[in-house]
Amino acid sequence: MSAPKTGELYGVSLDMPAAKYHAMAGASSSQLRAIWQATPAHFKAAQEDHEVTPAMMMGTFAHALILEPTAPLPSICIRPDFYNQKLKEFQSGDVKPDGEDWKDWSGNSAFCKAFLKTRKEAGCLVLKRSEHDAVLGMAKSAAAHPDSGPILTAGRSEVSMRVWSEEHQVWVKCRLDWVPDRSSYIADIKTTVSASERDFEKKATNEGLHMQAALYLAVWNALCGADDARTGFRFIAVENTPPYAVNVFEASQEFIARGTRDFASALAIYSKCVRENNWPAYAPGIKELNMAKWAE
Repeated sequence: MSAPKTGELYGVSLDMPAAKYHAMAGASSSQLRAIWQATPAHFKAAQEDHEVTPAMMMGTFAHALILEPTAPLPSICIRPDFYNQKLKEFQSGDVKPDGEDWKDWSGNSAFCKAFLKTRKEAGCLVLKRSEHDAVLGMAKSAAAHPDSGPILTAGRSEVSMRVWSEEHQVWVKCRLDWVPDRSSYIADIKTTVSASERDFEKKATNEGLHMQAALYLAVWNALCGADDARTGFRFIAVENTPPYAVNVFEASQEFIARGTRDFASALAIYSKCVRENNWPAYAPGIKELNMAKWAE
């Protein structure tokens, strides 16, 4: 069976809006990693929960500022620190305005909720001042770092790609953070609490980043490998608190090989769930409980 006829992307797009990419059918790295980390049922539940978190908004802003500093940035709205419902006003600052009707911002207040709703409906990312300042710090640090700076000097950002898997009869898609010009690797930005070697290795293992690296390389090479083959993958890890430290990691061939096996396994599960319209949780049966190996 060949790829179904569709007006959606088959191939590469350099200017697809993020919203259109996310709405496009296909198994993505994050989706397959969700199945690998838990079960298809957990994946399905996460897909149905579309709440945008502050961390997601910070990530959107950070990616825009780090990867496309000269392009128009997303509309940003700084969340006020205080509100006065009687005056129907908001203010920001380190000191609360005089007057008993001024109150600290409250996410439970209907007045504050209305503020957020109107801003979000207008397409704004609503961030705290501290979150906004943190993103500026991360972008400055990534640009100035001796390893990440040169990587980000010239290349293409937010490259959307989609292929049809003949083996599994499903679409597979990905949106590459950064494709450096004249290089043998693909790069990805990760904002994180700690960019130390020990902590980022743990994060990469727990979150299945080996699958992301392998899938991105596989899709890229399937579409562009004949003219511009890529064999390496680098993660630019940027801490989200001062001093916004940066570390750059190159995925080992063992890391990518394990990712290839795991994303293929997750894709097979995803394909079966789509075909049968069944998203199971844990397999039934009583399991033996032991102490974790690290406790030994």
